[in-house]
Amino acid sequence: MNLDLKVDTGLVIAKLRNADADMRDLTAIHKSVAKIVLDEWQRRVPVGKVNGGRFKAGGRAHGTQKKAFVDAAKSGPVYAGVAEFGGRIPRYHSRKTTLHKPTARSLGMDSYYLYPARDEKMPRVVEEYVDKTQALLHKHGF
Repeated sequence: MNLDLKVDTGLVIAKLRNADADMRDLTAIHKSVAKIVLDEWQRRVPVGKVNGGRFKAGGRAHGTQKKAFVDAAKSGPVYAGVAEFGGRIPRYHSRKTTLHKPTARSLGMDSYYLYPARDEKMPRVVEEYVDKTQALLHKHGF
């Protein structure tokens, strides 16, 4: 389960490649803006009897040259994707059958957290992204 932060980076990437710039700077920018959403998501996720903090601790912010995204399921518990998007928790070591079809409420959670966190922090994400990419472009003479 991951959430892409849709920001058009094509123009920035093209300008930086023309200037032979180090693209790792753009990766760091993307990771920093994904961290904003991750912090808000972790603030919203409850820690209770059912999840014991594994769901909250399972979130990671990632950045590539082209996008920023928050991943909340790869290192988290099995039910992380189900808690955000619905579906079924797989039975242990099974590909064919499922254990049950949980809901966010049956997992001890009130609602979904990732998309509301993104929606709340999107103005700050865009502001920080624009500031950092303009500084990076200015550094390379644009």
